[in-house]
Amino acid sequence: MKHILLLFFVTLAFNLGVSFAQGGKYGNHKSIFSSTQGFIGIWSGVNFSTPKISHSYSDFVLIAPEADILSDSKQYEGITTNLGSQMGLSAAFSFSKYLTIAFSPSYKTINYQYQSQFSWQDGENSNNYLELMYQHKQNLHYVSLPLLIRFSPAGKRFRPYLQAGGYYDRLLDAQKIVTTEGIDQASGGQVNFKEASQSTDISHLYIKSHTGILGGAGASYNLGTIIFYIDGQYRYGLHNIVSAKERFSGSRNIYGFGNVLDDLSIRNIEFSLGCYFPLKFLTKDFKPVIL
Repeated sequence: MKHILLLFFVTLAFNLGVSFAQGGKYGNHKSIFSSTQGFIGIWSGVNFSTPKISHSYSDFVLIAPEADILSDSKQYEGITTNLGSQMGLSAAFSFSKYLTIAFSPSYKTINYQYQSQFSWQDGENSNNYLELMYQHKQNLHYVSLPLLIRFSPAGKRFRPYLQAGGYYDRLLDAQKIVTTEGIDQASGGQVNFKEASQSTDISHLYIKSHTGILGGAGASYNLGTIIFYIDGQYRYGLHNIVSAKERFSGSRNIYGFGNVLDDLSIRNIEFSLGCYFPLKFLTKDFKPVIL
């Protein structure tokens, strides 16, 4: 994060220096004022996440596989079922009508889900078996700190743009919600059951930091004193977010909560709506500087 902030301020200082140097060369200080613009804004939106599994772990290890038949498996949900949300502020500085740098801190929720299934069958009597199915939902809450560079190729009032950058997220907390259902035919007759959803804190099972790169596109519409924009980003997590040290320390007090987390990184698609307010105005008629 220190390196990202340092890059931001070095880039800002360099471009401001270039602008003032050009102004001194040509003796036109008004052009310096009108060739840059600062903005502050608010925004919110939704996101969809999918985990990228690098290594899978099981709850059980058989020490005598010939005695009974035992299986444990996981199946992850598709990206469209993993809905999250985000909201935050944004500070942006346009060096010209083409190039803008933006810092957009936010509060962000990332969700992903998977099903785990445990089955046991008596090795001597196949009619005696137990099948348990768990629906796991992980809710991860982050403070997200992205830094973006935007390029706007053309336009005056309506302006599309491309963007790229990186982000650093800091975990606030993580919650797991588990729903359990199953079939029990090991007690003399078949019993189907389903239990109510239960939740617990699993923050210690994840590392605190989450870093990655991002790219995307968007468009803004300038109304003068306010600019509305729509924004889309694809975020690519660069590392495993599960704590290897704490992997096997999940609670065993409630069925399903002790399920061992796989090593995974997060892929995320984010859509947002927001508005910017220009900070520099032409004092003569109190109109904002339009690049």
